[in-house]
Amino acid sequence: AASGLSKECADKLGDLLSKGLETVREAEDLGITIAYGTDLLGAMHSHQLKGLSLHSRAGQSAESILASATVNCAKLFQMENLVGSIAPGYYADIVLVTVNPLVELTKLEDSSNMLMVMKEGVVLKDTLAQFQPYNG
Repeated sequence: AASGLSKECADKLGDLLSKGLETVREAEDLGITIAYGTDLLGAMHSHQLKGLSLHSRAGQSAESILASATVNCAKLFQMENLVGSIAPGYYADIVLVTVNPLVELTKLEDSSNMLMVMKEGVVLKDTLAQFQPYNG
């Protein structure tokens, strides 16, 4: 196979993906709170944001996906007074992007769309000065 996996392994992974998407869809339909996360480690961690499009394929709205990665996780870990929102007294973990994630959520998978990254109030990446807004 082109992926380097045997047909049997690729088929199993395809089945697993289908079942995972179905589970997310069912949870969303039942109104179950979803908290976004992965178990990717090491070099695979850089692929974490690809899960956003998977949740979208499962029928979750962009707003629901973003909530699952922010406020829902904060509530799950009982840290909703420290993280998960942009508010005074909260940790300042912020990503400024070139797109509206409610409209183009999957564009967050491409780090070139991230203009600024701030963690705990410290700027880790800042390319905002290089950004040329569209004035169409």
